[in-house]
Amino acid sequence: MRRQLSFSEYRGIDLTLFAVILCIAELLIVTAARFWYADQLYIVSAVAAVVAIVLMRWGPWAGIHAVLGFSAGGHLAASLGTLWHRQDLGVPENARPDALVLCYPVITTEPFAHPESIEHVTGGDPKLMELLSLEKQVRGDMPPCFLWHCVGDESVPVENSLLLASAMQRAAVDYECHLFAGGAHGISMCNREVETPNPEAAAWVELCKIWLNKKFNYTP
Repeated sequence: MRRQLSFSEYRGIDLTLFAVILCIAELLIVTAARFWYADQLYIVSAVAAVVAIVLMRWGPWAGIHAVLGFSAGGHLAASLGTLWHRQDLGVPENARPDALVLCYPVITTEPFAHPESIEHVTGGDPKLMELLSLEKQVRGDMPPCFLWHCVGDESVPVENSLLLASAMQRAAVDYECHLFAGGAHGISMCNREVETPNPEAAAWVELCKIWLNKKFNYTP
């Protein structure tokens, strides 16, 4: 959910997680001014529903699909995780993912919001501002969630992840949250390949693999 693509946030991540997930569908959503929130939510939920149907044919892999998002893309992924049941918003049936991986996500529209992202998806509409403050939309049937953030993020404050984690805790959602000291925004896999080397935060990749393997009962 950005006006410009962030190549560091999808380059390499698909190959890295291929060792865990048999099938990866990579979705790049165009977010020009004409693509508003309803369009983005419909696109990602429709893709999730199609992937779920396809996986039903794969025997033991049926019902095993996760949605991953970075930054504003994390807001879209979290929207699917919290609003998957909202057919009134155009979300198709079978769109609920089996797991979420949220990387320094935009979550709230309130004091710790990322103003540009929130303005882009809501246009300042008060009803959308309320709906898209996702910490308010958490229910007990939200998919399990892996969440990580750098405390030193000056673009999307770490409070976004803390607010979501607190809401999931209250709703008894299955989640795992990792916070890394220092760091910055947009560091993706935190390695030289994506030009954001950060050895400490890079641990999220292996932690995420372990978490996904555990959730999906997969032994590599």
